[in-house]
Amino acid sequence: MPKILIVEDESDFRFTLAAYIEQSVPGSTVTVAADGASALEQLIRDRPDFVISDIQMPGMNGFALLRTIKRNPDLSAVQVYMMNGTNGVFFNEHATRLGAMGFILKGKIQTICEKLVST
Repeated sequence: MPKILIVEDESDFRFTLAAYIEQSVPGSTVTVAADGASALEQLIRDRPDFVISDIQMPGMNGFALLRTIKRNPDLSAVQVYMMNGTNGVFFNEHATRLGAMGFILKGKIQTICEKLVST
C-alpha cells in the first residue's frame, strides 16, 4: 500500500491529482501539501514512499525540497518525482542531478500513475 505525498501550490490541480491517483493506484494513501515547508513537516511525520512535487512554488521551491529530502538520511530513500507545466530540458536534467526518480509534465496525469504503479 504506497503512501504518496503531492506537493503543489495550485489547489485545483493538487486535489484533482490526488483524487486521480487514489482511483488509479490501488491501495494508495494520498496526502497533499501546498508548499515545500508543509511537505517537509508531513515527510517527517508520515514517511511517504513517494513524493510528487511541483518545481515552481512560492517559498521553498521543488528543487530546494528535493535537495533537502536527499540530504536527510531519514528521508533520502523516499522516491521523488518532479513535475512542471513546462517541458524544459533544464528542469528534467536538474531534477535528475539532484536525485529525482523522474520528471513529469503536469498535463500527463496518466504518466504519473503509470510510474507509481510500475515502481
